[in-house]
Amino acid sequence: MENLESGDQEEKGNGVVVEEKSGESLLEKAVILCFKTGRFGNSRKVKQSDMTYLTAYNQAGDEQVVIDGEKKAKNLKLTKSLLESKELESITSHDLKTRNTILKKWCLPSYADEGYYFVSLALVPDVDTYLTSREQERKGLIAAFVQVYQELREQARRDNPLYRERDYLAAEKVESNFTWTVRYLSFATPARLQDISQELYQREANSMRQMWADAKEEARQGLLEAWVALVDHFIDRLSYKGDGKPQQFKDTLTSNIMEFIDLFEKRDPTDYRELKVVVDRARQLLAGVDPEKLRRDL
Repeated sequence: MENLESGDQEEKGNGVVVEEKSGESLLEKAVILCFKTGRFGNSRKVKQSDMTYLTAYNQAGDEQVVIDGEKKAKNLKLTKSLLESKELESITSHDLKTRNTILKKWCLPSYADEGYYFVSLALVPDVDTYLTSREQERKGLIAAFVQVYQELREQARRDNPLYRERDYLAAEKVESNFTWTVRYLSFATPARLQDISQELYQREANSMRQMWADAKEEARQGLLEAWVALVDHFIDRLSYKGDGKPQQFKDTLTSNIMEFIDLFEKRDPTDYRELKVVVDRARQLLAGVDPEKLRRDL
């Protein structure tokens, strides 16, 4: 792949190089999406004092007593599941799909903290519409879990030898454990700092500029990694197996790449020109490619 490293300089007019204020274009073209979800915690630590007998097997396959009465095992940490619930698993899967979709289609990861993503201003309406619909779907899944919670708790009381009453929330408090946070954040140096201290304002302005410069590189890295993953998968599926036969692939092999290409300019708030050249070239190569014909030609 071509070298996609880029600096922060741009040629203007008669070949005069003008230094770009790194990160400012990102500040103007993107916001940070804070998207976080919270769920009912379905696991708890098990105290060794709650265990009366535990065995394990060594490499030779011999059974060994790990805990027996007063015997304690150092460096042994145990957890238990509170409930066996397909309703709770559905909520977990729903949250994972939501996060994966916004990353695949619209957003770029911010490595500053989990749950924060870069999103171009042009794509905010699409992201917000999607998240609003997903929140409504999630509320239905939560209602289904709350409805069966008491029954699942009674089942755990009957079947789980490690059941402890203190581990389980009262039924009326369960729903409040499911949280959904969507916020759009934009950062700039507070102008009022100039009234307090010009030196303080300048220091914070420099710090903010560096933060957005770092953010710009993170956004570009996220775009590049997403593109490389798509291309690597495409190449892998078009290669031959060890027996010399072509591999099977779905229509999504090309549609996923075309979706990335079509959304690239809106999705990229950093003006990543080097990657844009590569993406535009791929657009030309894949124009009119029919997956069925591709399968026949292999």
